[in-house]
Amino acid sequence: VTDDVLAMARLNTAQIIKKDIIAQFQGWSIKTIINLQTPGEHASCGGPLEESGFTYDPNIFMKNDIYYYNFALKDYGSATVGKLLDMVKVVAFAVQEGRVAIHCHAGLGRTGVLIACYLIYSLRVRANDAIRFVRMKRPSAIQTRGQIICIQEFEHFVLPQMIVFPSHSTTGDRKPYSLQSYLKKQYNMLHGYEQRTFKHIPKIVFIICERILQLCDCQEDNSASEIAYTISNVPFTQKFICHVLEKFRDSKDYCQNVYKRYCICYIYILFILASTKACSSSQGSSRDICDDIGRLSDVFCMSPDTPSCDSTFPGLDDICVDDVLGDGIHDQDLLDNDCYKEIQSHMDLRSVSRNDYETVTAEEAIKALIRDSASLPDPIKKRLQNYQSDLNHRCTAWQRLELESNLELLSALLFEWLESLKHPLLDVDSLSYIVVWSSKPQRCLEKLSVCTRYLLEYLLRFITRLRPVTAESQSLITKRLMAALTQQTIWIKNYFHPPHKHFQKLRRGTAGKLNEFFIRLMNLIEEVNTQGLDKPPWASKWELLSNHLRDIDSQKNNG
Repeated sequence: VTDDVLAMARLNTAQIIKKDIIAQFQGWSIKTIINLQTPGEHASCGGPLEESGFTYDPNIFMKNDIYYYNFALKDYGSATVGKLLDMVKVVAFAVQEGRVAIHCHAGLGRTGVLIACYLIYSLRVRANDAIRFVRMKRPSAIQTRGQIICIQEFEHFVLPQMIVFPSHSTTGDRKPYSLQSYLKKQYNMLHGYEQRTFKHIPKIVFIICERILQLCDCQEDNSASEIAYTISNVPFTQKFICHVLEKFRDSKDYCQNVYKRYCICYIYILFILASTKACSSSQGSSRDICDDIGRLSDVFCMSPDTPSCDSTFPGLDDICVDDVLGDGIHDQDLLDNDCYKEIQSHMDLRSVSRNDYETVTAEEAIKALIRDSASLPDPIKKRLQNYQSDLNHRCTAWQRLELESNLELLSALLFEWLESLKHPLLDVDSLSYIVVWSSKPQRCLEKLSVCTRYLLEYLLRFITRLRPVTAESQSLITKRLMAALTQQTIWIKNYFHPPHKHFQKLRRGTAGKLNEFFIRLMNLIEEVNTQGLDKPPWASKWELLSNHLRDIDSQKNNG
């Protein structure tokens, strides 16, 4: 169906031996096989069933280093969008390891549904495009109206959660998100290492900031923690000061929760013991019902919902499918299909060298970061709007963003996202804490929400990694960040930034305290090695930070 995903009918042991399927899989770099059948399904069709309940033994593949997954989808049932999303994430993860083979009985009904949903998830295309593309590549796949509705419901569930710039969205609600809401949606949609890495950090902010640093040749960490800002199984945020704070707070709550947990477990065990006797009397009848359903499945192979048992079953023809989709498109050519276009764009971008760019100075980056986006040339403004729309609806937009070399465009995208949040990262309550406790950054962090403190620390670490710069330049970018995070204007050089936004002015006293908080927190970031905080008891960790901050103050006073 695609270069990475193969649709096929179910295998049997005789075929695997006779046609040397294992060698064929290895030759085609097929690293994963996904079985959508239920054990014992359609036992009267095809070859005899093995002990596994299928017509082949999955261990044959696993012994040859081919991953095997079984997601049982009943012919007489329908998967929820949540279950489909979990399955699609497994396909997406497996594709990173190599090619994937998917089968149900004939490789048409359930297989077509899963592949179409995978295309929606991975390419961000509409359901109708995915359905037509799969049927072009695998004729007679996706056979019923019920399956079409299932795929369309998956689109309506998934695509709105992938929106990055709501005001430029063509689907779903155009209202702005809060940071917490955005991170929740992002976590639901990501998978694997990305899901771990971006639990607390918006991916859009990370991609833009890391690209700016790459263009400046400033990707190395300047702090004592020596953080590698990469997507991996161990999130880089585990070396953040925020992570230390989180662990410290968890340790305080741990002792209080242990007793409650033991009580809950004890009550649960009592409940299980009491219900076992009641369940034993009805167990026989439920088994009889399951056996009856199994026998019906053997006798009646063709399901009214998923007639996948017989590969010759016509299902819906293409004319009927076009009528069911109801979007006015008929007899679409492959070259006009959005799935095909997106796959081709992805292949073109894959061939582009990621090291083909000219480096710039950190001073040039800061100059671009503090520039008002309203004063940008019209061609760049147009590209800015296109990016905001494409990041919502095209997966290749993310690849283009990682290759973008225009600093002003990257900077405008970063601040447009931060300033479009439903609530400012530092709201009125947060600013109140900072005004009172600006000299004690750890105290301020404790008062901020988890998602706010992680993103704030990442952005301040981003500033400290922009080297070499003058003290004046670092002050300018710090002020510009203050304006974005508070969604209030602040005086920078000759006018208030950002001038084109209808924000209220940040009070001078509040701005001074916020600036002091930022500077002190950046000092902690640059000089405190959070890796060394793993050795002492949790109760003393913030004492170490406080003592270190006092030492910094005393050194400055003595100097």
